[in-house]
Amino acid sequence: MAILNGSVYQVIQGVINLIVCWKRKRLRSLVYPVLIGLTCLLVTACVPHASSNSSDTGAPTANCRLIQHAMGESCVLPSPERVVTLSLPPLANLIALDIKPIATATYDAFTGIEVQPYLQDKVDGIEWVGTDDQPSLEKLAQLKPDLILGFDKQHEQIYSQLSQIAPTVLFDVGDRSDWKQLVLEVAAVFDQTSKGEQLLQDYSRRVDQLREQLGEKGLQQEISIAYTLGGDIYSDAKNSFPGSILEDVGLKRPVNQDRVASNNGRLIFSQENIDSIDGDVLFVPKSGNSLDQDQDKLMQTPLWQTLKAVQQGQVYRVNLWNWTGLDILAAHEVLDDLFEHLVGDEPKPPKP
Repeated sequence: MAILNGSVYQVIQGVINLIVCWKRKRLRSLVYPVLIGLTCLLVTACVPHASSNSSDTGAPTANCRLIQHAMGESCVLPSPERVVTLSLPPLANLIALDIKPIATATYDAFTGIEVQPYLQDKVDGIEWVGTDDQPSLEKLAQLKPDLILGFDKQHEQIYSQLSQIAPTVLFDVGDRSDWKQLVLEVAAVFDQTSKGEQLLQDYSRRVDQLREQLGEKGLQQEISIAYTLGGDIYSDAKNSFPGSILEDVGLKRPVNQDRVASNNGRLIFSQENIDSIDGDVLFVPKSGNSLDQDQDKLMQTPLWQTLKAVQQGQVYRVNLWNWTGLDILAAHEVLDDLFEHLVGDEPKPPKP
């Protein structure tokens, strides 16, 4: 209940006076209706009224749009200007839409870097608010954003706190092959769905051009993706980010990778089953930091030399962060690598 102000106090005093006068017979007939009216007035006065700066993101106001998302709905200004992203895929998609956030969180695994290489020259002036797993709520509050974007799986537990700072929209990427839907959902928050669709059309045009340049013979190649973390070998299944791009192009996958995996599209093989990662072409994503040490060791072993792709000189090291980017800019980076290593010196179509 709100703190009682002077007018509410006067209402209470009036009720007390009426009760004192209860014994006066001439007032008895008036007591009931007056008490009822005063009680209603008292209750109304004690209920706090939402101000125009209310952080209740679900309550619509005259100058905002209701945006449906993974946590329900939030009331977003028509043209948010102080946007904070709590993960890098929304950041990259916003940049592709020519929208620059004021701040972002980054990946905890980025040792020595803050964003993927393809974003390095696009984040000048953007502040950092911690990692995507542990963003600084204090820093967020200081920035006074008018919109926060994140992912439900990472930020569901702090959604109520985020919503007290600014309207918050959390996206649900149930499958990493759903990255195109994320492009459209980010665009929709800013009422730029048509521009998001244009971004995907530009991507599709490059896919078609790559398919045409590869020809029927090139499309018959089995394309493997594999990298190591610790003692295991990881690969990306059909429902991974790069797996979905290979499928868009129409490229074949080795039989053990040509399937859907429940673990975020990631397959795990022991080194004893290294033949599961073999193919006509093998792409080996590298992180550029200490995570590559185990991978470098494996690539020096006799076991690695048994792979057909190794023997034929068809192993290409690519950037891990580009191949796991989950956004439209990263998708073009993957296409760049495919053009370079599968087509050769033929000119690549310009990116948007």
